[in-house]
Amino acid sequence: MVNSVKIWLICAAVALTTFVHAIERYAYFGDLHVHTRFSMDAFAFGTRTTPDDAYRFARGAEIRHPEGYAVQLDQPLDFYAVTDHAEYLGGLTTLSNPEHPLFNTAIQLGILDESTVVERGRSHPDAGSFVAENITQRELRDAWQHVVDAAQRHYEPGEFTTFIGYEYTSFRNAGNLHRNVIFGTDQVPVDIFGRLDSFNPEDLWRWMDGQRGQGMRLLSIPHNSNGSDGWMFQDVQWDGTPIDTEYALLCNRNEPLVEVTQVKGTSETHPFLS
Repeated sequence: MVNSVKIWLICAAVALTTFVHAIERYAYFGDLHVHTRFSMDAFAFGTRTTPDDAYRFARGAEIRHPEGYAVQLDQPLDFYAVTDHAEYLGGLTTLSNPEHPLFNTAIQLGILDESTVVERGRSHPDAGSFVAENITQRELRDAWQHVVDAAQRHYEPGEFTTFIGYEYTSFRNAGNLHRNVIFGTDQVPVDIFGRLDSFNPEDLWRWMDGQRGQGMRLLSIPHNSNGSDGWMFQDVQWDGTPIDTEYALLCNRNEPLVEVTQVKGTSETHPFLS
């Protein structure tokens, strides 16, 4: 009898261990690199979907493509993050409100209503300058809060996980140094850190350390390293000095992984390009 009990307990333990391992190895599917009309480039190229639209799309709802036709996922996703660009966040969306005092000026400059892809592309640099000069800090904060609120509204524990996030869009000598900053909880800063604060990703990491010191959980995910022209993973720091232990620890705390694949393609490439 004792031996039978022992065998039963061993079998139960093995079964439980197998079950735990099965949970740990479950594959979840999602997207942590998504833009809406709150991103300057997306708006300029015709995107009018909101963060709420994006989360509904991730859950399987049908939405409209900028060209007018319907798009819908074959299968709903498990997790999702809207990561609009920190730079001029929501600027064009704010100006597109007919009640905004600069709405008519923006229309006259051709920033809001260009009709072709070529014209939209041409207006993009002008849009950046106009937004930089006219959008207030309060309006930028309101746009960020909208992103935060949308993620919180669509979070369904155990069913659909939303992450609050944004994209830091730095570059060097035209080489892409973009990163998506993802928060692990709903504790987020009032103001986010973007390229206009510093082009140096090391400064982004130090800012992240500061947020972590205030109890926040966050990480940075670099992407499109294949378009960095060798700047993303260099063996020297921003100022040209060799990387050292302090640099490695700073990077590892804040950037423990890298985006390899997204809807635009796969970023795996020779180190010379990344």
